[in-house]
Amino acid sequence: MTIIRDLSELKSPLKNPVLTIGNFDGVHKGHLALFSKVKEIAKKIDGDSVVMTFDPHPVKVLRNGNGPPLITPIQQKLRLIKNAGIDIILCLPFTREFARISAEEFITKILVDKIGVRYIVVGYDYSFGKNREGNIEFLKKMANKFGFGVTVVGPLSINGTVVSSTRIRDLVQEGRLEDAKRLLGRNYQV
Repeated sequence: MTIIRDLSELKSPLKNPVLTIGNFDGVHKGHLALFSKVKEIAKKIDGDSVVMTFDPHPVKVLRNGNGPPLITPIQQKLRLIKNAGIDIILCLPFTREFARISAEEFITKILVDKIGVRYIVVGYDYSFGKNREGNIEFLKKMANKFGFGVTVVGPLSINGTVVSSTRIRDLVQEGRLEDAKRLLGRNYQV
């Protein structure tokens, strides 16, 4: 498993990269479902399973340091992603400059030109680019243009609760650690 902290570190092309993108705070059961799909597709096409995540949390940058409390600090998050069996983690610095990249530029200059993406796996509520202008419909349109595949994974519900970092954060703040554990798939750690 390799951790790449800047796209300039990509010296050689990745092997048929199958990618998912997100903050993945908590690395919960919903995230693990995305990682599973990435690994499944990567195995089928003899490619690298790749997770792109960000440090710091994008909301902290966009709100001048005022973001939600993290469920998992960055080192724990990277360890949990590694333990999920992902080949390569792209842990990119999230800056104001990065936040200004348009959805189209993100796809063309980063995903296609730098990474050479073959397949992208995203959650049902995925958005990206400046002001979150890119959505799944736009991603699929660009996939047709550039020849990569897209799979959208629907929400994961446990006992009628959609698994999300926001929900887990709320449960932790309410002291409902057993409920948070069900959504995380492990004990919450401070």
